[in-house]
Amino acid sequence: MAWNFKDQGSKGTGIARDFSLEGNVPVYIFREEQDRVRFLIEPFDVKVIAKKLKLSQDEAEEHIYTKMLWQEWVMPVGVWEHTIPAVPQKRFFSTHVCPGMQICPMCAKNNEAKESGVTENKLLPYPVRKRFIAPIWSYRLKRVVYLKQNQDFYEEINAYIDKNGLDIDFDIWRVGKGFNTKYKSVFLGKSEQTIDELAPELILPGDMIWNDADEIDRKMSGRQRNDSSIISEDPGDSISKTTIEESSENEEEKSETVSENSSHGVPLSGKTKTTKTKNEIPSGKEITGDVAFDLGSFVIPFGSHKGKNLHEIFDNGDLAYLEFLETRSSGSVQEAVSAFLKEQVG
Repeated sequence: MAWNFKDQGSKGTGIARDFSLEGNVPVYIFREEQDRVRFLIEPFDVKVIAKKLKLSQDEAEEHIYTKMLWQEWVMPVGVWEHTIPAVPQKRFFSTHVCPGMQICPMCAKNNEAKESGVTENKLLPYPVRKRFIAPIWSYRLKRVVYLKQNQDFYEEINAYIDKNGLDIDFDIWRVGKGFNTKYKSVFLGKSEQTIDELAPELILPGDMIWNDADEIDRKMSGRQRNDSSIISEDPGDSISKTTIEESSENEEEKSETVSENSSHGVPLSGKTKTTKTKNEIPSGKEITGDVAFDLGSFVIPFGSHKGKNLHEIFDNGDLAYLEFLETRSSGSVQEAVSAFLKEQVG
């Protein structure tokens, strides 16, 4: 079954330029050199799950997106990521996954801006964007890291997995820097090692913790990693000391997948298209704020009401189903339904 991207939170331990620790998650950092990796996603079949649990196909899909998605790595999981602006003469822009509105200092600053009349996401102090994360095995690092990328990148990877199965490897790398960064991948064929041989130890989706107050504060203030002091005020010096995760992994990146028939990295069709989904809300953690977004237009992606938006379900009188989703679902579905019900029934 294809991955669904419409539904869906100790410094200094990583080798330089290999990964960045966000909370308890070692997030992969792309390099200019090609890196052979394997995506550690478990195969699943909706029909098999439906038969095993004695569910209808719609009920099985609902089970996948409300239960399995957070208990097993069945597909990349959606997260909301804040963009952290550059701190002049200290470092370039950075990013961090939102740890949750109630404890997130970036959300607090955004809410202050909203109270002052800011309504556009891009004008907030710490804008948000949707990203997807999945575990990968890096043959170079000989360990599991977690790849955080946009939907376009993962859709290209998914196309090869749908065709060839999960027992395959890719080379991934980056080209360019800053706003001109592009992320590329090339299909390599059968994996070098089996899952049993790799024996990876995974952090499950529901066990990812993004709340690292000191690390978030370091990024917001521009402090140098592992040092309470501020990076040199000399602009040239600040550029040389800025870590790769804060200068090239981030804003406005593009992704390309290279043809499996090319050994020289020729792009399939140039830049990938940007896909805007129906449920692309400004932030799953901030949807109750003053953002110009109609919560009722949120589309349910699974179950007996698949394809219907919240207004349609509410207007048809199925309040019990919405209350079920509010308490039993997760991710953006739960957040949207919860905020919608607060608007409608208080």
